[in-house]
Amino acid sequence: MLSGCFLGFFGGPGLLVSGIGLSDGTISPAFDPDVTEYEATVPYAAEQVDLTITSDLNRADITVDGSSLSENDTATVFLDPGMNTITIVATAGGESRTYTVSVNRFGPEIQITGPPFFGDADEDLADGTLVEFGLGAYFEGTREIDFTITNLGNADLVLSALAPDFVVIDPAGDSEIYVEVQPIASIIGPGGTEVFTIAADTAGVVASHTSSATIPNNDPDEGDFELNFTSESDDSML
Repeated sequence: MLSGCFLGFFGGPGLLVSGIGLSDGTISPAFDPDVTEYEATVPYAAEQVDLTITSDLNRADITVDGSSLSENDTATVFLDPGMNTITIVATAGGESRTYTVSVNRFGPEIQITGPPFFGDADEDLADGTLVEFGLGAYFEGTREIDFTITNLGNADLVLSALAPDFVVIDPAGDSEIYVEVQPIASIIGPGGTEVFTIAADTAGVVASHTSSATIPNNDPDEGDFELNFTSESDDSML
């Protein structure tokens, strides 16, 4: 289903094209038969857009970036980071008209890397990942795991929680799983990184314990990136 803007009828003598549908973003300006250039912005995470073009009575032959498009078919256009120009040529009755849609793939893109289990190698962690501190000895004390925030996008990633607590633990004030080291900067430029450390204190804890950490940010589709945590204490030494 197309969720973006749909451009209405345009055409000329012998050339009838009834619309252009774009699956993401908002096309600007509003369609005008005399305007042949349009722009749209999509999130950085949008690696492709689907383009649908319809022509009245099948009278126009359509190409998208040089490839023929059948009536009501969808052309999938893969997007590079930054500006991408899509060229549409409609031909009928010996006439042709060229339209361009410049799609800007722009925005921040958060990535969190770290071990999914204490002592494992770092991995790219999905939103909602469960990270396990494992079974700690009753008298062992604190285990710590470092996580790296990377901005894969081409716009600033903004950590939006109230400074300096950019990583927010739930339940608040948890003394068993907590943020040992917070990120330093609230703004991470394209390609930049920040590190934070989560600690689990197993000393004196007999039962298992769970907690979560949220990293509020301006990534449009992962704006409340969350990691879940669990730890257990080995009571065999009691």
